[in-house]
Amino acid sequence: MGSIRLISDISTSLSVCERISKQVGSESFYKITKRIGRNFKRSGRRVGGDSKIIRNQKRCFSSIGRYSERSDDISSGIVGKSLSKDPIEHCLGILRNYDHSALLQVPFWPARSKSAFVAIRALNAELSKISDSVSSGKDLIVKIRFQWWRDAIRSCYLNEHSDQVPQNHPLLTAIRSAIKSHELQRYHFIRLIDAKENHSIQPRFDGLDSLVSYSQSTTYSILSLLYQSLGLPTTPSSDLRTIDHSLSHLSNFMTISTFLQLLPYYYQLRNVSVIPTDLMVCSEEELFRYSSLHHQKDASSIDRVQQTILSLIRLSDSEIEASRDTLVGTHDLNHQSKKFIPNDSNKIISNNMIRIDKSLVPIFLTSTPSKTYLNRLRSVNFDPFDKRLATRDWKLPFRLLYDAKFCKL
Repeated sequence: MGSIRLISDISTSLSVCERISKQVGSESFYKITKRIGRNFKRSGRRVGGDSKIIRNQKRCFSSIGRYSERSDDISSGIVGKSLSKDPIEHCLGILRNYDHSALLQVPFWPARSKSAFVAIRALNAELSKISDSVSSGKDLIVKIRFQWWRDAIRSCYLNEHSDQVPQNHPLLTAIRSAIKSHELQRYHFIRLIDAKENHSIQPRFDGLDSLVSYSQSTTYSILSLLYQSLGLPTTPSSDLRTIDHSLSHLSNFMTISTFLQLLPYYYQLRNVSVIPTDLMVCSEEELFRYSSLHHQKDASSIDRVQQTILSLIRLSDSEIEASRDTLVGTHDLNHQSKKFIPNDSNKIISNNMIRIDKSLVPIFLTSTPSKTYLNRLRSVNFDPFDKRLATRDWKLPFRLLYDAKFCKL
């Protein structure tokens, strides 16, 4: 009798599931089913007889019933959190889970630009998640998801709304508000999406030029959007051309630092080499062996692998030095990124910090996490695969506070 009743509950619950899913959307329904799944796991562990299993599974489906009783309220947006959730709170949740360093920078941005900063950084994190959540070889799914965001961004600049783009999407709502408030350029958004899509499908870099091109299309585009959101007037101390060129070098520095942090992901999980060939001192095989958690590292190849890593670090250091020199007026504006290898290995990471204008602090503060990471990398003998680097840096909040208070770059 209990089994027959359970089957009836299942049939009723499945129809309720379908109705709720259409009303509240996938995000809220995911939370409901997650709770149901926990009850299923609990019931599966029961070994005390069929009556206990049936009782627990009935409790599982009764949770659907409680939601079905409130389904009318959910459909009107009274209970559905995904429909009434504040867009900025949603973006902060993305940063909290996927870009914690950006979350720490929020207090240092002016009130007029804070929402735009959160929305832009959340969009970047959301785009980065696409390639991480899709298995290799499923390029079509990647293209569909990036095309959705491309259409969504374009819809923010149009008066009419597209039927294929949800207007109540929290992140899209925040982006649309930032575009309207600060007149952000569509070019940088589309350029960012295109570069992310191409890199997701083909992450390898043919040479240093392709790495710099990727940096200019991603990190530089983000910095340009953030600088637009600040709405700073052009003054002799903040010439637009000078700041733009400085941000260009800074974007290269931040991109290289980010790739150094992601080397374990690329070499251990995706099994792909991303270091430009003209910066490689070792072979790709030696680098893969070095990155292996279980492979015995060959002493003869360790030195060549470390020289490869150091070439990236030296290049990143030359880029932030170029960014600083541009701001103080001692740098050649025709400078091009090139392989830079100083003789003194103790001066791989320079600390020649400069003082910048207070109004520029928020935009240049975005480089502080990269600087902090390189200092941590030095503390582990420049081994990006060291497990200690996988933990959050407890010094980062204090470093951000120091750079912001004393206007340091």
